[in-house]
Amino acid sequence: MQSTQLPVPVAASLQQPIAVSATFTAEPLEESLAFWMEKLAIPASIEFAPYNQIFQQLLDPTSLFAQNQTGVNLLLVRFEDWWRFSQTEDTSDTQRLAEVQRNAQELCQALQAALNRSAAAHILCICPPSPAVQNHPDWPIAFQAIEEQFLSELGGASNFHLLRSPDFERYASASVYAPERDRLGHIPYTPDFFTALGTTLARRIYAIKRSPYKVIALDCDNTIWKGIVGEDGVDGIEFSAPFQALQQFMIEQQNAGMVLCLCSKNNEADVMEVFEKRPDMPLKLDHLVSWRINWLPKSGNLRSLAADLNLGLDSFIFLDDNPVECAEVRTNCPEVLTLQLPKREEDIPAFLAHVWAFDHLTVTEEDRKRTALYQQNVARSRLEKEATSIEAFLSSLELSVDIAVPTEEQQPRVAQLTQRTNQFNCTTRRRSEADIQQLAAQGLESRAIEVRDRFGDYGLVGVMIFGDRAAALEVDTFLLSCRVLGRGVEYQMLRELGQLAQQRGLPTVRVPFIPSKKNQPALSFLERCGADFKTTTDEGFCFEFPTDYAAQLAYNPSANPSDTARSDADPTSPQPQAKASVQSNKPEPINRSERLQMIATELRSPTQILQHIRRQGKAVRPDLGHELVPPRTTTEQKLVKIWSELLKLDTVGVTDNYFDLGGTSLLAVEVFVKIQKTFGQKLPLTTLVERPTIEALAQRLERKKRRSQEETPTSLVLLQSGNADPPLFLVHDGDGETLLYRNLAKRLAPRTVYGIQPLNRPGFPILHTRIADMAAYYIEQIRTVQPQGPYLLGGMCAGGVLSFEMACQLEAQGQQVALVALMDAADSQAEEKVGRIASERLSRFTQVLKQEGSRPAHERIVGVLGKMLNKASNLVRYETQSRSKAVTDRIRFKLLRFYLDRKAILPPFLANFPVRTVYELAEKEHVPHTDYSGNLLLLRATSGEGADEPHTCKYADPLLGWGQRTSKGVMGVTVYDVAGGHASMLQEPAVEDMAQRIRNHLEHNLANSLSLVQSGSR
Repeated sequence: MQSTQLPVPVAASLQQPIAVSATFTAEPLEESLAFWMEKLAIPASIEFAPYNQIFQQLLDPTSLFAQNQTGVNLLLVRFEDWWRFSQTEDTSDTQRLAEVQRNAQELCQALQAALNRSAAAHILCICPPSPAVQNHPDWPIAFQAIEEQFLSELGGASNFHLLRSPDFERYASASVYAPERDRLGHIPYTPDFFTALGTTLARRIYAIKRSPYKVIALDCDNTIWKGIVGEDGVDGIEFSAPFQALQQFMIEQQNAGMVLCLCSKNNEADVMEVFEKRPDMPLKLDHLVSWRINWLPKSGNLRSLAADLNLGLDSFIFLDDNPVECAEVRTNCPEVLTLQLPKREEDIPAFLAHVWAFDHLTVTEEDRKRTALYQQNVARSRLEKEATSIEAFLSSLELSVDIAVPTEEQQPRVAQLTQRTNQFNCTTRRRSEADIQQLAAQGLESRAIEVRDRFGDYGLVGVMIFGDRAAALEVDTFLLSCRVLGRGVEYQMLRELGQLAQQRGLPTVRVPFIPSKKNQPALSFLERCGADFKTTTDEGFCFEFPTDYAAQLAYNPSANPSDTARSDADPTSPQPQAKASVQSNKPEPINRSERLQMIATELRSPTQILQHIRRQGKAVRPDLGHELVPPRTTTEQKLVKIWSELLKLDTVGVTDNYFDLGGTSLLAVEVFVKIQKTFGQKLPLTTLVERPTIEALAQRLERKKRRSQEETPTSLVLLQSGNADPPLFLVHDGDGETLLYRNLAKRLAPRTVYGIQPLNRPGFPILHTRIADMAAYYIEQIRTVQPQGPYLLGGMCAGGVLSFEMACQLEAQGQQVALVALMDAADSQAEEKVGRIASERLSRFTQVLKQEGSRPAHERIVGVLGKMLNKASNLVRYETQSRSKAVTDRIRFKLLRFYLDRKAILPPFLANFPVRTVYELAEKEHVPHTDYSGNLLLLRATSGEGADEPHTCKYADPLLGWGQRTSKGVMGVTVYDVAGGHASMLQEPAVEDMAQRIRNHLEHNLANSLSLVQSGSR
């Protein structure tokens, strides 16, 4: 299919910033999100905030979110991530739920503050939980209550949007959760679901940014019913399930504010008879505002409907089953969004569900009344035709205009009018409710214009926003719905501004005019009122009306013929072009209908979308300064295929460096997931640091395949080579990974940096069950590259505990240790704050009491007791389940130790025992040293990230227990607070702060250690 483009919803020269922050690694989202922004012709720049920093993004005035005032901020939350970094074997379900509820409340407060400060749209997306959480009998219900809380407390803000499970259902994916990706890089979802997530978010962004459609024009035969009424007769046409679904869908659209019309080649009497005699037809004449049922070209009939409704053709959606009729409308009315129904009737419901133009962000009371309002307009049009003069017509209308400060309930409609009004809109400045609130804070005022006549209430149809500026009453927004044009309302609005200026002693009413493609009627009005007061500006024109002149304006229809009134020109003839003065530089829409048609038919599932993305051309391999070496073995061929697919390169050579090709640590997760599926082998992420070429990686895979179970690899991983001695050794975290130190290693260049990963064998990720044994083995490893001290050690969390044990053992061996860097690591026996859990439980009990507070006393007692019994029952059941798992883990742990101590062959049932579980059980029985004579460097996180709070919030001791481990007491611990949270302190840009602290510490302490070593050797 030939590439097409959708209309640009915003000025092409303006980049729409899309900022993303998540509780998990969300960068895989970029592929599908960028694909949709390009397809939708939304010029967007997508940028990701540092890992797991949602709270910082909302609260920090210098954050990525805070700087984004015109685009969209995306917040992706998976509730269980809030306990990911704080859970231990002893963490109960009750504690975890309390942690989520506490962070949800804090997120609600942070979001409220951000929404008040920023006009940018904020989309909070509640992402699906893992199967273990989803299948839990209590958590889904509790999480749903939290979602309702978000909606209740934030749903009133016009720049807040909530996405949750039902919003993903139309893009249902067979596979959602990816446990191996989650383990390796906290990437919890499959590529299919990330595509579904990106598509759902893009669809919401499109709804936020596009101009709304207002009218749906429907064909009749084989569109709203099956058959041809002129041939089959009224009783012969069918309303099968798909056509019933279509009619019901249109009624829902009408309830959401769309105007329904018919545009059909048929005998009008036949169609009317169907509506009269077929009670099994959901769609009724009352749902319709107007129709054109004749044998004229449908493009002409659509123009006639547009003239009747006083709307632009680009606010129309036309639905027909006939490809010839669709082609005729697309050719002669390209502004209309023309959609052809699928040939197979059973595909109709799915097709309608995937037409993005039918999405509605909010539905106001004005929307629900829109059909009645337009039906009243039809009656007014008939009266106008029958009137002997325009004066007689206006007199018979009994028009009443009310201009007042808008109430709080009217604010959504005021914002909606600024977003939807095109023709009579002097500046076409689109405003959200938050924007209008900000303007009010800056001293600007608003007026809402309500109009009614003897036929009914037009509702809130006009808005003025203005303020005192430079000795003038300066207008920001001056708009009026096209429904009331030609009634003189606009004159009353300008007169009101003149009278306000008089009261304030201001000599001028200043009305700017910024031309757009459609607002010629507004310019014509201003020129009729005072062409002599018009001056040219950079944006367009400015009308400086003298206050006394504006305050006395009156509408004289005979002296001021309005070109905004209904035209009697032949609707089938081409429409005249707008004046050159209001021409826009924005390009004309190109094949908008074809593109949205394609989305609704060909891009309805994650699989279809992914295939479409991957069919796009791959980039050419970059110039790396050496010739491409093709694969020579089957293993290399498979790896080339994996790399080229994930790196999106036409080809790669087996000697090309992964990182030189643009590979990232994030993408490495996908590489190793593919390797595991292709070769059936699990490799640590740091393998790419050790072996960054396909040639070396293939050798590792082949050797690992041939290696017997008794052989053991080295645990050292070279993260950064350099010429500064001695090297720094960073011990793995609780999951056994060291790739998390890569950013820090690069920042510490030119010092050589090694990672230390657990001793492992194929299928057995860790082969030690005691902290002391792990430390002793790691010391053996580091002494193969550095036989003598001084040694530089460090690690995150578990890595900090292991580094301390290594330092104690090295000191006992007479070796000098110049650095033990404890990166937000708590001592294994550090005590949590007293009463912390009890306080949380009391808070939850108080919440239960509050929920029952409005009920009668006896019902309140019964309700509280019922809830407490239910909670107790659930607690007993799930504590039993968790304790059962804990017992199983301990048994496996003891058996693993039994076989390892005897150097026996490990049985298969002990395979894939997680590193974290083994480490946590080993730590529980570990007794740390208390007489270390050296100094410790404690690097504490400073910012909380949901459940990922700084350890200083969790533990009573600000030194996290380390003061009791040195012979110097607290004087032996040097403490620095570093940027970032527990999970982000090693990510860019926070890692630079940690790197600088380590460099400064080494600068002051390493020279002393080296001199001690040298004096000892003498």
